[in-house]
Amino acid sequence: MIPSAFVKMDALPLTPNGKINRRALPAPDWSQIESGASTAPRDQLEVMLIKTWRKVLGIPNISVTDNFFDLGGHSLLAARLLSEVEKITGRQIPLSVLCRGATVESLAQLIREGGEANPDPVVMEIQSGGDGLPFFAVASPGVETLGFGLLARHMGPDRPVYKLQGHAPIVVGRPFTKEDLRLLSQEYIAAMRAVQPEGPYCLGGMCEGVQIAERLVCDLEAQGQVVSLFAVFDTWVLQHSQRMWLWRIEYFRQRLREFKNMNLSQQWETCKRAVGTRWGMLTGESRGRNEWYSAYWPADFTPCRFRAPVVLFKRPKQPFYYVDDPQMGWGQRSQSGVEIHEIEFDHEEILREPYVHPLGEQLEACMRRLDKRTAESEFQPPEASLISSSSG
Repeated sequence: MIPSAFVKMDALPLTPNGKINRRALPAPDWSQIESGASTAPRDQLEVMLIKTWRKVLGIPNISVTDNFFDLGGHSLLAARLLSEVEKITGRQIPLSVLCRGATVESLAQLIREGGEANPDPVVMEIQSGGDGLPFFAVASPGVETLGFGLLARHMGPDRPVYKLQGHAPIVVGRPFTKEDLRLLSQEYIAAMRAVQPEGPYCLGGMCEGVQIAERLVCDLEAQGQVVSLFAVFDTWVLQHSQRMWLWRIEYFRQRLREFKNMNLSQQWETCKRAVGTRWGMLTGESRGRNEWYSAYWPADFTPCRFRAPVVLFKRPKQPFYYVDDPQMGWGQRSQSGVEIHEIEFDHEEILREPYVHPLGEQLEACMRRLDKRTAESEFQPPEASLISSSSG
């Protein structure tokens, strides 16, 4: 893909290990970037939106067809932008609308039609792309998915990218149950096959989205479909991946840190909830943290084994309370092995700039290999197919 801007530097900043320090890279001066063929606003709504974009992005020359992300926009600026738009329109606008269209023109159309309040479909096209295999980004219901839009842009304009996200109630305070995952998988597969009826499929995600994606992989293979790529973004397998006693140390350390930052009223409410939870566990009215213990360290657990290869994008250094496994548990589940890509980032920032840039490029390189392999198998001469089948 072609970069939106270039920054001239005498030398690249490096980490102590000799790798490029992406955090130290200077941001482009977007105010100096000239738009292409400029399209002027056509009504008062577009005029107000243009003014808002200029204010948030700090760019004087913006066309109604300019893409927010091409102008240096990211998730934090997107939140600020839509907060300002809400003040103008008096309507609440979710961040996900920027996945449907990240231009003034498309946002104005959504607002005119009242479409910003409509929930996204279960499968939503983020990027139309070309003829290559589509990539399905899997997200759990209710989570913010703007980062997948950034990921798609860094995979290049020729890659079709879809978001899979259900409308089920948001799961808060407890892990997914087997029934939750079964129903979500059923919903996601139906939506995915409406776009791509047959495999090979390429999908991936992070955090709870990986739990759903893993179930998708197992269910698709059970239906006789091929999954050619299962991309995992810095997420461990859920079961038996953490050392319990070290996890407990980290858990209580985080809780203590949060408690110290609270005011007296918040501390009092926290203590009351803790006492209530403990009482509920003693009386059998509440399972409390037992649900999480059962999810993290289930007894007599047998994981689903699948044929799909895993492509794992991870930080070089993982939290201390996890087991010592560079494959983050996925090697014991994939019969085709794990391909590891290490990228320096904080876990919560993997789908933000600048870290999403190398992630998108490396994922796209994997997808191109699959495109080539798929094309070669589709255009295999009939004689070669006969020879292959008769030799068996």
